[in-house]
Amino acid sequence: AIDFLVESRALADDVPRAMLGPAWSALAKPMALMAGAEEVPMVSYWAASPKLSTLPYFTRTFPSDSTAGRLLVHLLYNGSVFKDWNHVAVVYRDDAFGQGYVTQMEAELTIWANESSDRISQSRPATFTEDNVHAYHTLRSFPFTESGDDEPREKESMERAFESVKSSGYSVIVLVGVSRSLPDLLEAADKENLITSQHAWFIVEGSVVRDTIESLTDVKRRERVGSLVSGMQSFEASAELQPGWARFFHAWENMAPAQCNNDFFTPDKQLFATSPIGAAAYLFDGVAAIALAADAALNASKEQDAPILGPMLLEELLRVSFDGASGHVALNAQGDRDPRTIKFALGNLALEGTNFTYYYNFSSTGVLGGMVATARTPVQWIGGGKGLDKQPPDAYTSKLLAQAEKREAEKQEATRRVVVGTVVGLLIAIVATLGVTIWWVRVRRVANLHQVSPWQLIRDRAAAKARAVHFVFVKVHRRWLKLRSAGGFRVYSSIDDDDARDVRGNALLVAAGWRTGLHAPLSIWGLRDQFTGAGKAMAIMGEATATEVQVKVQPNTSRLSGGESTGGGDESTCGSTGGDSSNSGTGGRASFRGMSGRLSRVARGEVADPVTRRLLTACNTDWRGQPNANEAG
Repeated sequence: AIDFLVESRALADDVPRAMLGPAWSALAKPMALMAGAEEVPMVSYWAASPKLSTLPYFTRTFPSDSTAGRLLVHLLYNGSVFKDWNHVAVVYRDDAFGQGYVTQMEAELTIWANESSDRISQSRPATFTEDNVHAYHTLRSFPFTESGDDEPREKESMERAFESVKSSGYSVIVLVGVSRSLPDLLEAADKENLITSQHAWFIVEGSVVRDTIESLTDVKRRERVGSLVSGMQSFEASAELQPGWARFFHAWENMAPAQCNNDFFTPDKQLFATSPIGAAAYLFDGVAAIALAADAALNASKEQDAPILGPMLLEELLRVSFDGASGHVALNAQGDRDPRTIKFALGNLALEGTNFTYYYNFSSTGVLGGMVATARTPVQWIGGGKGLDKQPPDAYTSKLLAQAEKREAEKQEATRRVVVGTVVGLLIAIVATLGVTIWWVRVRRVANLHQVSPWQLIRDRAAAKARAVHFVFVKVHRRWLKLRSAGGFRVYSSIDDDDARDVRGNALLVAAGWRTGLHAPLSIWGLRDQFTGAGKAMAIMGEATATEVQVKVQPNTSRLSGGESTGGGDESTCGSTGGDSSNSGTGGRASFRGMSGRLSRVARGEVADPVTRRLLTACNTDWRGQPNANEAG
């Protein structure tokens, strides 16, 4: 192309100069800049990047992606064909074509959101409700690299792109810029489990997929990739739906290589043995547009007697209008194909048996008309589902709806708890009010009965209860301090009535936890008796018992009822060793028979501690067994 631009400078001014191609947007941009510098009009038959529209001397018979992107956004989001899709992931080749397509989709989504009467929002709300979930629409883009000379780097970028798609949670995926990398792309997506019945796939310019798959030499891989593509949708500008395609296809089938021989091109013998691809129609129309414009420029040059310059040829190109193989061909002021002359198609990619097929389901002229069903069969989805009612759900919208429903349920539960709490609180308040009212009536009745103020009665009762609590606390606290200060402690043992009768008083003392050196005061009718343990004490419960404890009773005889005298002695020792039952006095003869019975009765009636009561009962029982022991000898 550069050589042509340089060499064509030497041509006479009466020879028009023009360039046809290239097909790719990435190549078209630098070539269009050079052609513009030379004032040579260029006609592309496949480059679709919207950024090319601003370049001087660039024209095209293929529609700009500004038209295709606008229609695809409406197709995916507005519900005219597919319902309830709000979030779309676009995986695109990171070049001029992919960047331009994504940029146009993002711009169109913003325009549509602003113009929509449904209050569409692209900003994530702070909290989701069902209404703002349906109003929330997003488009996220994920680039991959196709360099052509670094396959590991390409695969890594593809895997990274689909890992990001997986993390996003989006299930509606648009693939932009596929070519020879399609098998690697699909295998990377399948690795992330993104090609399932729960995902909807759209491939821009998907008609090239068939040729890409059929070019694979590995039969097994060709079948595997074909099965992955089956159920995906293709979106593209379709020449096959135009009336001119039938004429072009008929002429193609009846052409022979010999008819195309010329100084610039020698066709392959098998050129016309295969069906033409869609791009061939736009290429044919590009050649026709240049020829028609050149002829018009030659006629104008003769009439005006002026040289044929680039501006003159460009002006004639912008005026061309004819029925071509891709439909009616007309260009606008920017050199782009008039959108009203293009038919866009949405079709199925499917593997039927061993043959890979492609057929259209919907078509539209430009972006003004809606997509019209033209399918010979219902839409087929990945996994085998057929029909629009089987379309995969928008997984991200479903996730947000679940979150909104959960939040709404939590809100309702919180409201319910507040209502229940309020009702319970009111009931408690009512019951409390009734209770206080009844209590106050009773207090007033008692106060009137005793002829005192109700408040005085309340104060007196409160003071009495406070004294009772204080008395109990002090009593318990003093007892604990007494036990701790004496260095003793209680080991609580379970002793029933049989134990009290069978075990001697000395053994029962040890079993109850009393240790030597411990003093336990007992208040009995004002008497203060002390049990003083002296010597050694040992008890082995459940086995043969050996004890040695001395008990000294010092009664305050002046407080005993009836004024009984204890006689000449003042001590009585009841002892037991190895279970032997005997009583012996260490002093003068004396009789404690009456006092012990009275002591036992008082202990049983007044002493609260059950172990002490059983202890005294056991000793009393032992004494009654030998009533005259202290009087003998």
